[in-house]
Amino acid sequence: MKKGKLSFLTFLFLFGIVLGSCQSASRATLIPTSSRLSITPIPFITFTPAYLPQSILESQSPQVTATLILPTKFAVSTNEAIATPNPFSARLVIKCLEIHPIVDTNFRFHGRVVLEKPAGIKFKESTGEDSLLDLATGETIRIKVPDGRDYLGYQVSPDGSKVAYFEDQMDNQSVITMRWLVVADNRLQTLAKISAKTYDRFFDAFYWLDNEHIVFTIDAQTVVVNPYTGKQIFSLDDWFPKSPGGLADYPETGWIANALPDADLHRLFYVQDDRTLILMIVDSGKILQHLPSNSNYLSSQPKWSPDYSSLVFSLLTTYKYPELFSLSRDGELERLTFLTNYYSMIRLANFSISPQNRSIAFYFYDLTELTPQHAQLAIYDSKTGLVTNYCHLGGYENFPFDPIWSPNGDQLLIGRLEPDGKTWNTVVIDLDKEYAAVLYKGLIPAGWMTSEK
Repeated sequence: MKKGKLSFLTFLFLFGIVLGSCQSASRATLIPTSSRLSITPIPFITFTPAYLPQSILESQSPQVTATLILPTKFAVSTNEAIATPNPFSARLVIKCLEIHPIVDTNFRFHGRVVLEKPAGIKFKESTGEDSLLDLATGETIRIKVPDGRDYLGYQVSPDGSKVAYFEDQMDNQSVITMRWLVVADNRLQTLAKISAKTYDRFFDAFYWLDNEHIVFTIDAQTVVVNPYTGKQIFSLDDWFPKSPGGLADYPETGWIANALPDADLHRLFYVQDDRTLILMIVDSGKILQHLPSNSNYLSSQPKWSPDYSSLVFSLLTTYKYPELFSLSRDGELERLTFLTNYYSMIRLANFSISPQNRSIAFYFYDLTELTPQHAQLAIYDSKTGLVTNYCHLGGYENFPFDPIWSPNGDQLLIGRLEPDGKTWNTVVIDLDKEYAAVLYKGLIPAGWMTSEK
């Protein structure tokens, strides 16, 4: 009798364990999962993951210390440093926008957009010629290229009033025999034209330093020129003797210049021979920041903010994946993004800073996605510390373009590689209204100009 009673109680005990396990398993299936986000435990940071679009993922302990493989403010014999914690750290919003096939007539965009053929890209299929599109009227001005010439490298000035580009003279074998830099207004009327050649070499690329000066590069070496007079106002040849560690003599991946002066030519951010990153006062040679080579993540050209108060670039964190950082004129380093709190493996790509210096638009890749990976467009807001991920607006991988801001900073233009893997289109995005649509098919955006005369 006792033996039978014991067996019955044992049976009830075991049955209760099994029933409890089944209920737990049933409850577990109710927890939402997603392949979009891969959560990796992060030391000192706790947060409640929410996987649905338009939900906010944010740290429950925003006062975190971000440890980087970086030195202190001035060069010392250590590989560790503390970046200034961002009080809004680890906040992410996901808003996946639908791309409409045409722009709704209820949406109004202003200014003129420079469009170009996606030449030199692995996948390319274009319809039409380089053009200037008036967004208010819909008028398209074709950019007429003379026979035996080629136009390339369109860059719009910071105030949106001018566009500069290279004009190449070609021989019968399509070899460049001469190169000029042309500056034109927003009706493509030529304002200036100067030689883009030094000694027996043509300049490789250029960008606007401010509204009156151009930075030429040759093998990533920097020369600053006034395009209206052709006068050279800064050259690394003059500066080089002040460099304590030399200058890298070949370009970093994704960079067009290994040295970036500010508009007043008082600060210089450059890459040394040993691949370390240096911020220096030009006149005195004083080093304000020295970032060792093990922190470098040189995927895209660093950029000065529009007011030249800081630099923005990407660095590796101790988790071995990149985040966006800013470096003040005084050498203070601040971490801006905390994507690795939500994505276990990422790669950052091109970025651009809004004209009002409030937001940074950038692309990143979730490396846990199956190939081909898609370029995801995100916006960092410096006022709130919030990163908004608009999902796969950039299309397929191998994405080499910066997002292009409107002059008022409310809209964006992006080039999009379509699912066929060969067609590029221009997409316009209204950030306030959270609206995206194809603006132009077969051409990609090169710049957004104002419409004022």
